[in-house]
Amino acid sequence: MKKNIYLLLLCAIFSASFIACNLKKGFELKGALKNSANIEAVLERAEFTNVEPVAVAKATADANGNFTLKLEEGAKTGIYRLKVGAKMVFFVLNESEKEVKLDGDIAPPFDFKVTGSAGTDAYFKTLGGLSNQKIDLAAAKAEISTCPQPLAAALLSLQILGNDYLNTLPQMKEVGEKLTKSMPGSSYAKDYAEILSKMQAQVNAQPAAKASITVGSMAPDISLDGLDGKKHTLSDLKGKIVLLDFWASWCGPCRRENPRVVEVYKKYKDRGFTVFSVSLDGVDARTAASFPDEMLNQQIESSRQLWKDAVKKDGLVWEHHVSDLKKWDCAPAVAYGVQSIPSTFLIGKDGKVVAINPRERLEEELKKIL
Repeated sequence: MKKNIYLLLLCAIFSASFIACNLKKGFELKGALKNSANIEAVLERAEFTNVEPVAVAKATADANGNFTLKLEEGAKTGIYRLKVGAKMVFFVLNESEKEVKLDGDIAPPFDFKVTGSAGTDAYFKTLGGLSNQKIDLAAAKAEISTCPQPLAAALLSLQILGNDYLNTLPQMKEVGEKLTKSMPGSSYAKDYAEILSKMQAQVNAQPAAKASITVGSMAPDISLDGLDGKKHTLSDLKGKIVLLDFWASWCGPCRRENPRVVEVYKKYKDRGFTVFSVSLDGVDARTAASFPDEMLNQQIESSRQLWKDAVKKDGLVWEHHVSDLKKWDCAPAVAYGVQSIPSTFLIGKDGKVVAINPRERLEEELKKIL
């Protein structure tokens, strides 16, 4: 009898050991990337804040761009970024994943295929589709709302919806609720909630600023760098009639209205009328927090180029084109209570506001004060 008991115990111990040995505790990220031969690959754990990501694994790609990054204790649920040379790719991982494969090319247009990670797949599907123009912004917004991976949806929302948070904050709050429910008490849920809180405070501040700008009030001064590299100051234009125009290259209604503004400018520029354009291109602070420094700089430069291209394409021939490239955090936009664009203010020769949002009746308002 004792012999049988010992035999059963021995079998149980052996079985437990066998199972433990065959459970794959670690995590591996296997990359096969073109144009990355002999380049170091670094996997870092990242947050929604500006806290510097922490490197968790390193490897050097072989002559064919193949590499394997290992985490002996597995990948904790979170956001990771893969740095291969100067290029960066985000991953959304969780404890259940054991092996993730990444195939693609680090040369533009940065087309990647990922297997083994549902969160990363959802992230790539939406961001890659938008970047490669396979889907439009409206479709990307819809995919964020229906994304079954809350952490991926949160990252996407900061990078896409965060650029227009004055209009997308309700949707971002829904994303935040799902994230909090999925990851209660996590740093991601807490940081995302803090970001939304700051956005809400900014939204709340806009009406007060807007209420202070009325017909007859002095126009708050603006002094920003222009596309020409020079400083442009609104108050320097006293003695002229000025249309202060808040717009952006990504704003469809703004672009559709531009021909009308150009027409009026050309007709009345010799009678003391000019335009002072403030672009809301760029990246706001909340969105910037989700980008590493190198990628953030690339994003800002890309925005600057889109702004410059739009000015040329739309024939905006006046001299004054300025921006701080902070999107909705643009200081003049906050001062003027701008909540949507296009927003315009017609300013008289004495520096006082004559009309608010007179675009459709611009010529009519202009004639009154010429």
